[in-house]
Amino acid sequence: MSKLTKRLHPDSKMPGVSAVDLKKAERALGVLFPDEYKDLFLQTNGAQFGEWSLYPISTKRTVSIDLVRHNEKRPAGLPDDLICIGENLTGDKLCYRIRKRFLQELVFRWNEKTGIAKYPSSSLKEFVDWHVPKRKTNQAYRLGRFTVESNELIVTDPYYGLEEDTDSQLILSNVKSGSWTAAIVYTKDEWVKQLLVFEGDKKRSGKWHRQEQPIGVD
Repeated sequence: MSKLTKRLHPDSKMPGVSAVDLKKAERALGVLFPDEYKDLFLQTNGAQFGEWSLYPISTKRTVSIDLVRHNEKRPAGLPDDLICIGENLTGDKLCYRIRKRFLQELVFRWNEKTGIAKYPSSSLKEFVDWHVPKRKTNQAYRLGRFTVESNELIVTDPYYGLEEDTDSQLILSNVKSGSWTAAIVYTKDEWVKQLLVFEGDKKRSGKWHRQEQPIGVD
C-alpha cells in the first residue's frame, strides 16, 4: 500500500480513520471492504489521485458528504450490485462490485451515459497505475506563490502544525522579504526529491532567480 500512498495528491493527505470507523461504514452499507481499501483508509481518509477522488469515511471529526451518504443518493441507472467509492471531475464513478456482502477487489468505472467500462482493473492500485498520469521526473512542478514578511521561512509538512516539534520541519533564517515561488521535483517513484524556492515569479520576471540551494527531502 505504500506505493499507492506515494501517488496521493499532496493536498489530499488526511489523517487515517480507525478500524471502528471502517466497521461502522461496512455495517451501514451492508458490505465488507477489500483489504487494500481498508489499508489505504487506515493511512488517509479519502484520497485524490489525479482527477479521481475517493469518498471519505465518516468519523467524529467528519467531513461533508461521506461514502455512506453518496451511496444513499445513488445515480439513476447505477447497477444494484455496485458500490460507488469515488468519482472524477466529470462525474464518472469508481465502483466495487458486491458478491455475497464482500466487495470484490476489481475496480469498475461507471458513466451515466455509457454504463460500465468494458475492462475493470484488478485492484485499486492497478487502476491508479493505469489511469492516473505519473509525474515526470527531474521536472519542477510549481506549487504556487507566497509572501515572506520576515527574515525566516518555515518548511514543513502541512499535516503538522507550526508549533509542533517534528523532524519534518526546517526553519531558514536570513531570508529576503518579498514574493517567492515554490516548486517540487519528484523521483521516478514519486517521492519528493527536492523542494525549490525562488524569489519572484516566472510570469512576472520572465525567469526564476534562485536565492537558496535546493532543499533535499529524500
